[in-house]
Amino acid sequence: MRKTLEELLYKNRTGGKFSKSLESEIKAEMERVRVLYQKTIKGDNAPKTEAKPKPKPVEKPKAKVTSFVPEKAKKPKNTFEKTVENLLYQKFVDKGTSHPNVTGIFYNGGTVIATDAHVLAIVKMNYPKANEGKIIDKKGNVIDAKYPNYKAILPDLDKDYRKIDNPKFKEVERRTDLYELNTGFFSKKYVDAIQQLFAKFKETPTIYLPTTNPQKPTIFKSKTVYALLMPTAK
Repeated sequence: MRKTLEELLYKNRTGGKFSKSLESEIKAEMERVRVLYQKTIKGDNAPKTEAKPKPKPVEKPKAKVTSFVPEKAKKPKNTFEKTVENLLYQKFVDKGTSHPNVTGIFYNGGTVIATDAHVLAIVKMNYPKANEGKIIDKKGNVIDAKYPNYKAILPDLDKDYRKIDNPKFKEVERRTDLYELNTGFFSKKYVDAIQQLFAKFKETPTIYLPTTNPQKPTIFKSKTVYALLMPTAK
């Protein structure tokens, strides 16, 4: 518009005065500019732009609700250690209720211990640090009790014991529940359980028999497993 006005202002200018026809043209041009300006202000000629989509409302995070109902523990994977624990629960842990402190596995110093007072198993094995010093039953519950002093019954194998390299457990006539080894009798279910435990680690135990008192326990020992078995009466 400025160029057009300048053209009109300097068109036919004489002696510093504008002719009447020029003045009329200037007024007409100024009116045209005024009308165009008003339209621009009102938005009639404003360039149209696409409407931006409204942003989605941000959802407020839900408040965390603390429940007093304990969540169910995830079932552990069937690792090698878990299969050993299952065997101990099935064959070595006491199933009764009169002695709750031996109804679970005791985790102590890198070993797991299980007993029912007739058989005792001590196994070197990895386990979660959180289990250290605890007695845990098959369901994963911690038993609030003191574990028996099992170390007090472990015999000195250098005294009154002799080593047997190739033991042979014999079937007892008319007794399908017993084995005989030398002069002692042993529960077949416990002997079988001990054999299964050593088989887990692919180890062959050395057996130590008492030389003076047949009522003392027989010991099965390897690098990883230590098992103690009390004799039984025929």
